[in-house]
Amino acid sequence: MARHSQRRDTKKVMVVLGDGKTEQHYLNHLKKLKNYKFTSRPSLFSNVTIEKVDCYIDEYLSGGCNNIIYITDYDTIINQNKLEKFKKLKRKYSQKKEVLICETMPSIEFWFLLHFCKTTTEFINCEVVTRYLKRYLPDYDKNDSYLKLSKWVEILCSNGGLDKAINNSEVVFKEKIQGNKGDHFPFSTIHNAIALFEETRER
Repeated sequence: MARHSQRRDTKKVMVVLGDGKTEQHYLNHLKKLKNYKFTSRPSLFSNVTIEKVDCYIDEYLSGGCNNIIYITDYDTIINQNKLEKFKKLKRKYSQKKEVLICETMPSIEFWFLLHFCKTTTEFINCEVVTRYLKRYLPDYDKNDSYLKLSKWVEILCSNGGLDKAINNSEVVFKEKIQGNKGDHFPFSTIHNAIALFEETRER
């Protein structure tokens, strides 16, 4: 019997990779809420690391993917002393228009916070920004029992929250690239991923 290639199902319009369960649940809820058309695999979210992610990206590129998006937390990169590896990863795909690498400093919780307010307060880690986020989303928790429910993403996106996050993220990131900012200056480039998601939206 002929061996079936593991790459036979990689020809998707868009594939999203992430390095945590929070990203996984958020993206799955957002996809359903906004009728986005992309593929994310739970198994990949549990296995993706800076050391391995290029293997997944290369597999999807060779499989004919139109877009591969990788979402990661910047504080994890720093705390694990993987900044140089991350820079190397970004250089590798800098000329690949199919690949988009999105990072958030310190963690994706800052992206969530931008749905409620624009701030450039420096957060040294995920725990600190999460406490700030709870001012607006009091019940927020990183446990699976909370994350698997869609209500928290519905709250994020209510009253134009997603558009607000996009605008706030763009403004803050412009401030970052102007330079002269602290080591923990917060930012996110997830707004770039949302722009691509919108192009796939089933209306």
